[in-house]
Amino acid sequence: MCFLAMPLLLLLVSALIFCTGEALGDIVSLKIQAIAGETVILPCTVSVKVDAVVPSVEWSKGPTIAFLYRHGCETFEEKNQTFQYRTNLFLKELKSGNASLRLSNAQLSDAGTYKCKTMIKGRPQEVGSIELSVDECCIKKDEFKTSGTPLIIIAVIEHIILCAICVFLYKTGVISVGDKNCSPPKQHTKVPQTEEDDDNGKKQTDELQREIFDLKYKRKGSTAN
Repeated sequence: MCFLAMPLLLLLVSALIFCTGEALGDIVSLKIQAIAGETVILPCTVSVKVDAVVPSVEWSKGPTIAFLYRHGCETFEEKNQTFQYRTNLFLKELKSGNASLRLSNAQLSDAGTYKCKTMIKGRPQEVGSIELSVDECCIKKDEFKTSGTPLIIIAVIEHIILCAICVFLYKTGVISVGDKNCSPPKQHTKVPQTEEDDDNGKKQTDELQREIFDLKYKRKGSTAN
């Protein structure tokens, strides 16, 4: 809401400056904060006499010309390429003294000090100075630092999700504690034995013992001969 009201507030400031009847030569300094990609208005008001010719207006950022209005039209030749198709005046309101600059699609590189100048007795004179700052995000850094609650909530949610995943993997046997093998261990199933299986096993054991006895007896006989 505050960003939507910003252009209206700037226009109100311009109107108040104009209505107070400040004389030419009084420099008005303002600080304006904008968001990258938005349109921002840099206010400037000049005194214009009734039935006077529309004044020449120059907006500059250091040595760079952001907008130049002279002899009733915009002078494109002296305008810097970085501001092409992004800056203009409220031409219908120039006769009323409104020389505010409208800057579209604000960029981070647009930050800096802008000066509004007009021709007084054939000489350019500064009537306004605007310090513009442009932020990347809609959340200001100072406002973000005042509340760490969102970061805490996000960290807690991430921790809960991670723990839930670990528990799920452990229960399904994908991972095991203290075992490098991530596959579930093989389970040995015990086949139930019957009485017939027990008898067969006993017979095999008796036969094996008989063979061992015969082998030992043969060895003794060969040794005696």
